[in-house]
Amino acid sequence: MPKLSGPLMSIDAAGTFKQTMTFGIAKGTNWVRPYTHATPRRTTAQATQRNLFKAAIASWKVLTDE
Repeated sequence: MPKLSGPLMSIDAAGTFKQTMTFGIAKGTNWVRPYTHATPRRTTAQATQRNLFKAAIASWKVLTDE
């Protein structure tokens, strides 16, 4: 990640610009990096955990006050 040595267009910026650059501020330091899009990972272990969580939610919803 490159460090900026001068002001970022004379303003503090945070966020993504036209899916090309991402700007931010961390610990008082401005930074900029190329935009990256996170790709969802669909592993078997993650699917198993999601299904267990869905089952737990379904079980919780059918509980009564007793």
